[in-house]
Amino acid sequence: MSTNQRASETIIDLADFNDRSYNGWKSGPAGAKFEFVGADGGFYLFSNMTENQQPSGNYLEKEIATEPGSRYELEVVARASVVDGRGPAAIQYFAAKDDLFIDIIDRAEWGSLRVPFVAKSEKTLIVLYKPHTSPKHTANFDIDKITIYKPCTP
Repeated sequence: MSTNQRASETIIDLADFNDRSYNGWKSGPAGAKFEFVGADGGFYLFSNMTENQQPSGNYLEKEIATEPGSRYELEVVARASVVDGRGPAAIQYFAAKDDLFIDIIDRAEWGSLRVPFVAKSEKTLIVLYKPHTSPKHTANFDIDKITIYKPCTP
């Protein structure tokens, strides 16, 4: 998996799951069924939920050190998990309780989504959340990488 890092930015936090750890990310009630799956010499997270295990709530969360007023970007590399023909998944992204974006993950290929945020304090809680969605959205998806970038000032 290639990283879309630009020359004028710094990686603040990276979880690629290749060491079979969450790198400080904590699994919430909606992420309780994450499994590490090996592929291409590394690992990714697989969210395996049955239709009766579709709780709303935090999939993953992590508090990171930030500079108040500074701009950051959260990038998540994910894909849909095709499990028993169930529909697409949804992930809602939050930074310091600000709703950044809802991503409907409906592609079988790895894809990345970057969302910007501005830090309000010296610590920012980043949350990947399962929103209240229609029953057609499941909680089955794979995450290959979560990266937080800070653009460099010229």
